This record gives sequence, structure tokens and C-alpha cells, in this order.
Amino acid sequence: MAGIGQVTKPRKGSATGKLTIGFVLARSFTLSAFALFVDTLRLASDRHDRSGRVSADWQVLAATRHVITSTQAQKHAANENASC
Repeated sequence: MAGIGQVTKPRKGSATGKLTIGFVLARSFTLSAFALFVDTLRLASDRHDRSGRVSADWQVLAATRHVITSTQAQKHAANENASC
């Protein structure tokens, strides 16, 4: 298994390796920026518009097992609490 951000060795018959990326989310991360980056990576890694992870693969990681909320989720929760 490749480490985070490493390119794996090409398999026999394959021209290139596969980029492996790990995202470590921080507390209050920006959801829209993360989503746009992952979508761009997904489209760049794809072949024939099948949304596959052909040229790259990625995982979302965290430093702990606790849920990590985005800034957008925190704003939403604050708005719900204010309306009660």
C-alpha cells in the first residue's frame, strides 16, 4: 500500500502509476473548497466519464475518531439553535 501523496509503481502492462492522496480534515474545514477539490480530482482521474478512480485514489482521514464538522455545519447548527 502506498503512503499518502505517493505514486505507486506501475503494474505490468500499465504505462503510469496511480496517485494516492489522503485528506486529513481539520476542525471547521471549509466544505465547499474540499468538495470542489475532490470533484476536480475525481474528474481528472476519470476515463470516459464513468466517475472512476482510474489515475488517482484518495481517502478522507482524521486525527481522531470524533466527527469533524465543517464551518458550514457549524453555521447551520447555530441558525437552528437561534430559531428555537
